[in-house]
Amino acid sequence: MRLLRFSTREWKRRPGRTVLTLLGIVIGVGSFVSIGLTVRTARHSTRAMFDALAGKADLEVVAGSGAGFDAQAASKVARTTGVRAAVPVALAPVALAGPNGPVTLLALGIDPALDHAARDLRLRAGKPLDATDGALLLASFADSAGLALGDPCTLVTPAGMSHVTITGLLEPGGAASFNGGSVVVVRLARAQALLGLKNQINALQLVLEEGADIDAVAASVRAQLPTGLSVRRPVARAAIADHTVRNIQQPLDAISVMSLVAGAFIILNTFLMSIGERRRQLALLRALGTTRSQLSGLLLRESLLLAGIGTLLGVALGVAAAHGMLAGIEAFLGLTLPGVQYDAGVLLLGLALGPGLAALATWIPARRAGRRPVLEGLFPARTAGGDRVPRWWKPIAAALVLLMVAVALGFVAGHLSGELIAPAMGFVLITCTLSVPVVVPSLLRLAHKGLRGALGMTGNLAFRQLARWPLRTSLTSGVLALAVISGIGMGNATMGNVHDIEDWYERTVMTDYLIRAAMPANATMTSPSMASGIGAEFANVPGVERVRPLRFLPVEIESETAILMARRFEPGLPLELDLVSGDAGGVVDALVRGEVVLSSVLAQRLGRNVGDKIALTTPNGPVSVTVAGLITEYTAAGAALYMDWKAADAMYNMRGVDVYLVDAPQSTEPQLRRLAAQHGLMFQTNADLRKFIDEIISGTIGMFWAILALVLVVACLGVVNTLSMHVLEQKREIGLLRAIGMTRKQVKRFVGVQALALAAVSLVPGALGGVAMAYAMYASAYAVTGVHLDFHLDLGLTIGALALAALAAWLAAWLPARHAADTRIADALAYE
Repeated sequence: MRLLRFSTREWKRRPGRTVLTLLGIVIGVGSFVSIGLTVRTARHSTRAMFDALAGKADLEVVAGSGAGFDAQAASKVARTTGVRAAVPVALAPVALAGPNGPVTLLALGIDPALDHAARDLRLRAGKPLDATDGALLLASFADSAGLALGDPCTLVTPAGMSHVTITGLLEPGGAASFNGGSVVVVRLARAQALLGLKNQINALQLVLEEGADIDAVAASVRAQLPTGLSVRRPVARAAIADHTVRNIQQPLDAISVMSLVAGAFIILNTFLMSIGERRRQLALLRALGTTRSQLSGLLLRESLLLAGIGTLLGVALGVAAAHGMLAGIEAFLGLTLPGVQYDAGVLLLGLALGPGLAALATWIPARRAGRRPVLEGLFPARTAGGDRVPRWWKPIAAALVLLMVAVALGFVAGHLSGELIAPAMGFVLITCTLSVPVVVPSLLRLAHKGLRGALGMTGNLAFRQLARWPLRTSLTSGVLALAVISGIGMGNATMGNVHDIEDWYERTVMTDYLIRAAMPANATMTSPSMASGIGAEFANVPGVERVRPLRFLPVEIESETAILMARRFEPGLPLELDLVSGDAGGVVDALVRGEVVLSSVLAQRLGRNVGDKIALTTPNGPVSVTVAGLITEYTAAGAALYMDWKAADAMYNMRGVDVYLVDAPQSTEPQLRRLAAQHGLMFQTNADLRKFIDEIISGTIGMFWAILALVLVVACLGVVNTLSMHVLEQKREIGLLRAIGMTRKQVKRFVGVQALALAAVSLVPGALGGVAMAYAMYASAYAVTGVHLDFHLDLGLTIGALALAALAAWLAAWLPARHAADTRIADALAYE
């Protein structure tokens, strides 16, 4: 306990350094916790939504692409051993026409006599469906939409505009809370009419007996089903959303690892400085009888206690930040998610990370401090000659670099999974940071030699101080280089994706106007459909050149869930796809013949290429089709394929149209807008859609850059720590220089030059490492994600990242410089 009080006195004696070290831990742990909670909440919530929609159902029988099928299958399936109830439903998205624009709702058609076996719909007000033919809405959703009990509401459906009366308001919970309450419940017969199912259903939900083996029951049901029907778990509907969240998760995880790595090096450097400053005190403790193990244990406990405090603060910060991040994810997905869910695994790992990193970072220095000879420690640090980079550092750094290259080649070749991106990024950053001390002394000498004449006496003194402490200087430069590597590497990779999305948009959305019932959800690409006949009305508007239908169909391809986009392709006209592999003219002809075009993402998952066959699950059973080409596609997180409208309609018997693409001059816009409004439809110009996509991209990039900026903040904390230590060690020298005429301005310049020198020796390895990381991320993009990216170095971003790092280092010098300049000469001369 007395030794612990000795540690706490040291923290009080150096409050600035203690606070800066705490901030490094807080930011690292906070970013990890906030990202972990946000991603897990998003993934869990999207799955939970579909679980809630299914209610008590453990399995469901569906046809390919949500097509309708004969409800008579229910009676046979209901007799299967282990099945307690077989509940027929009809469900599909529709659009609710409102004063603020259309809103997507999920229309759920149920049989009131049977549905209680699968769902508990609790009525707050009004009448249940077994007593009326109206519609039920979640009470809170109705209130937000300005609707009340007894009000009519207008729905845009594949059967056209339909009017239903709100006869009941539901309590929250279960199916009523799907996507924040965006669900309208109607009788099965009404849903069949709205969705154009003609007395069919499109899902048969199975509630199993308690204790029944789900897989065994599924196999029994599967054996009884006619061709074209399959049995699956309800959560399978969340597959597309899960892919979308995973695409967001990978870069966020990588950024959180960066923050943790930077924080670990801050702890290491601070601890080394603390031991260097207290070497005489520690030697006195040894002389008074403290054993080596006691001294090493003291230093370890000291770092663990500080890390523990920082970890608790970091976890609290992470929980608070997760709420803001979840709002951004929610907007990107186009879904209404519940509040942050506190995942015990994330919180426990966050609580362990701070102390764990502190233990790893301080174990070797603490052990060395305990083994240092007592007499050596009693000499002042100036006599001892500063710290040194250990001899074993170079071979270890070289081995790590070789291993890093092997890891990069593993990703490029596709031997390593995308799930390993975050730990691999952490390993790369650790390797780069540990390699910096190998080159910093040479870079420091070159910089000093080149700037000797321009810097004058203060500059030369600044370089001498940095050279005097090579390990401390190297580690500080390493953390700053880490921030530069992260900024250039991640920044170029992010901007590369942005440029690719912009190029994809220009090649794919080649139309003047888009007419739809409502915007689809980015997470699932489920979109309300319009009546097929409406397109003819728009085509008859004078001046309109072409009207083409587009449909988004969820389909199953072997083991993958994807979105089939059906549209018309005409020989002799531009392909309007971002082709990666295949001849444009030949691809159009192949599409018209009934072949398909796969996104490169989906092709990579399926292991297919041009000319290969894929098996589509259709209402008439599996159908084998040929892959005519590969494209870049960002819809549905890249899990998409295209087919000509006629071929898709023949295969899936499509109902309705999701989007009409209208090619027409600007003079027709007023009439097209009026016609869309008459049908309760959304009217978009190409510029409107482009602005919508740009806003989504900007929000996502902004979230990434905000988190990435934390890494630079952590690096600046390291610079502040190092410069503060230098000022402290040179306090007497600064006092002597002030006594013989050095001005306060020159003292500030002396500290500022040290900061810029640290930045200068960081920028070279940082720039090289950042460009190498960017190239590796481009080169491995296809193997990891299935997206083809051509390497493009954004010079503006790269130069900006370097300039920002230099500016950050300069700003970090402000407090130490001011402290040095304000030190009284008498106090400085008396300091020992």
